[in-house]
Amino acid sequence: GMLRLLTADRAQFVYAFVSASEPTGKPRLSTVSPFERLLALLGQPKTATAESRSLSMLISSQLAAAAKDPRSSANFPGYDVAAGSRSNAPLPPALTQLRAVAASTLDAWVQSTVQAERSRGLLSLAALYESGAGGELAAGVWQKSEWAEELWDQGEFDKPETQLALLTLADACSTDTKLAATMKNLGSGLVQALARKRAGSNALDSQLAEAASVVLAKWTGLSTAAATKSRDSEPKIDGNHDTDADPLELADTHIQRIILRTEQDIADTDVASTVERSVESLGYLCLKPKLKEHVVQNTKLLQALFSAAQKTESMSLKFATIMLIRNLTQYRPVLSEEQKRMQQLQQLNKRAQAGAADANSKRTVGDDIKDGTAQDSEESPMDAPEYVAKRSALVCNAGAIGVLVSATQSKRQASDSMKDAVAETIVSLATSQKLRGLLVQQGAVRALLAVLTRDAPKATTAKDEPYMPRPLLQKRDKDVGFALAKIAISVPPHLAFHDPREIVRLLLSLLAEDTETQALLMKFEALLALTNLASVEPNTANDVRGYMACELNGMSLVEICVLSEHPLVRRAATELICNLVYDPQVFERFVGD
Repeated sequence: GMLRLLTADRAQFVYAFVSASEPTGKPRLSTVSPFERLLALLGQPKTATAESRSLSMLISSQLAAAAKDPRSSANFPGYDVAAGSRSNAPLPPALTQLRAVAASTLDAWVQSTVQAERSRGLLSLAALYESGAGGELAAGVWQKSEWAEELWDQGEFDKPETQLALLTLADACSTDTKLAATMKNLGSGLVQALARKRAGSNALDSQLAEAASVVLAKWTGLSTAAATKSRDSEPKIDGNHDTDADPLELADTHIQRIILRTEQDIADTDVASTVERSVESLGYLCLKPKLKEHVVQNTKLLQALFSAAQKTESMSLKFATIMLIRNLTQYRPVLSEEQKRMQQLQQLNKRAQAGAADANSKRTVGDDIKDGTAQDSEESPMDAPEYVAKRSALVCNAGAIGVLVSATQSKRQASDSMKDAVAETIVSLATSQKLRGLLVQQGAVRALLAVLTRDAPKATTAKDEPYMPRPLLQKRDKDVGFALAKIAISVPPHLAFHDPREIVRLLLSLLAEDTETQALLMKFEALLALTNLASVEPNTANDVRGYMACELNGMSLVEICVLSEHPLVRRAATELICNLVYDPQVFERFVGD
């Protein structure tokens, strides 16, 4: 009911909801305000009434988006919507009042001496961040002096159930880099102690160890020195925390947990959830090139995980597995000379800032190694193309392609994020020529076509769309087209595609892309793919010359490519024309009068 009201009239709902939740000092019809009731639902354990909790997270997300919009505060007395829409305008009253109520309610719960109330507050705050509303609705909590310090100081004396809720909060906050760095500075020692717990007579110990190891993995690489200056609203932190956890040791912990759990029934919700968290943690850890090599060499892990991911109905486990594959097989982006110079300037700036920070702190060589900055990852030789190609071969041989295909053929609808990840991963895998035949063999082409957006061009003729193909609007469609182009270069069309016409328009759209470095590469490979498609015997079922050049008006794009400034693009376009003129219609159009 709340969702329907919220979508029916956002401004009216927000005004009524905030007015009913604002403390007025007068007796209410109910002892609990609507927002307090919503926060209480968010504070329930995940295992209890999961449906109401998930709906509450959805409402929180929608409520935060609505309250942030100045138009939703139109019914508040004295508020000028036009003035509130300016870039330097103060926050809308709806968002200001919701923040105040959230800060008051959550602070009272978290500071409570009753463990059940404290746990409820921690889980509620975690759920706000999981729903994406934490940055908007919970901002007031962190502005309280020494609130974060007290959060972790008390955590050492909490009961195990409350400690688990604290770890859930730390996990949820990991998406906010600045907040996660602050949490790491304050809680590293406690979390490492909890991670060392072993499963015994109390099953809660193993849950604490699993949750703590996930948090440590997500904290890996965060700069704790930056935490002291990252949040102006928070007090300075002395940084009295234990040494960072060893990333290699963390990776081995999650690897063993995945292997052990995948031997159990993956249909069990708890088993799938545990595997998902460990896979997600490995994904974070594999941002470090050395750990990519460590993970990819473990054939037992890859086979067990990929087999489980194909069998499971859990889309979140499939997504976590695909993101891990993506991290293992992603190539460095192709940069222009100007982009390379800009990157060098940014790196120099980072080094200067790091040097200034180091001047005020005692650091060792070990600290520098453990920082694992993005700069080190980009410059690592283990991210060179030959290393990525070897990793791609290893994951494909272990069954990675089956995971990608199963995600597009599942009974449950794949999310847009899942489809984006599938397209990006197959592009990386298809970069290696040796893997293109395997991709076709195991169904990657159908998976690519299945993730196209509604904006993608279909195999229609010029009668339906009289203009020549235009640039693709969605990045996912570009990735799909790029991957299909790579496959079409190396694999005979009659083996790779059921009907070559279904990809011709998509490839022609790549020819209309801009002239930036990545677009030039797409354009060049699309021309090579179209040349291969136009090399079949004339007047056969797979002959697409006339369809490509005349019906889709692709000849105009090819002629533009002949005039390209890049010699390889010119050469590829000329070779394509040589194949196209075997069709009488194309020949007559080319020679003119």
